[in-house]
Amino acid sequence: MNTPGTAIALNHLQFGWTPGQPFLEIAGFTVARGERVFLQGPSGCGKSTLLGLIGGVLEPLSGSIDVLGRSLQAMRRQDRDRFRAAHIGFIFQMFNLVPYLSILDNVLLPLEFSRERRLNLEARGVQPVAEARRLLGALGLEDGGMLKRPATALSQGQQQRVAAARALIGRPDLLVADEPTSSLDADARQSFLSLLMQECVNAGTTVVFVSHDSALSPLFDRTVAFSSISGRADA
Repeated sequence: MNTPGTAIALNHLQFGWTPGQPFLEIAGFTVARGERVFLQGPSGCGKSTLLGLIGGVLEPLSGSIDVLGRSLQAMRRQDRDRFRAAHIGFIFQMFNLVPYLSILDNVLLPLEFSRERRLNLEARGVQPVAEARRLLGALGLEDGGMLKRPATALSQGQQQRVAAARALIGRPDLLVADEPTSSLDADARQSFLSLLMQECVNAGTTVVFVSHDSALSPLFDRTVAFSSISGRADA
């Protein structure tokens, strides 16, 4: 059941790549507003699929998905896209940076699609470019000359950090992160996680962080084994 203090509520959810053939089944899963949840499971178990459902990128065969008090099934596709842009910061496993845009423009891109995230910055008296530079600097990408380079000029680890800054800008209500430390070395991973947690605490942002790396779990409010909430129709 969804309540005012609930950020995510999934009930009797079924998803399949082929109609009538469920691939993933979740009886129930809830995340409180402001909670930071670590969702752990091995590669290929369906974690990324679940994040796609929570973000409204994928549609279930049946069941309900409520995010931030809104039913995703009640929205048209374009409304889900607008809702995601306004309220959800997504760190994709494959980064999904726009290759022909500069690093700085990639980070600023969510503000082009979301009035809400622009207003969040305005309410704090923060200029978008200054905020993008602050986030990038905190992630070790403070070289001003580098910020004008296209995303394709970066290493995988650098691209992952740019994707994190893009997800955080404008203080979204929900941050969804899919294996966001997979391309980072130990030092970069620590700075990334420190920034992520501090930014989300400051903004009251709810976090769902997916990884197979159990060493990260102590940083979160709650750890959930993916196997404890999901059924695999092909298992």
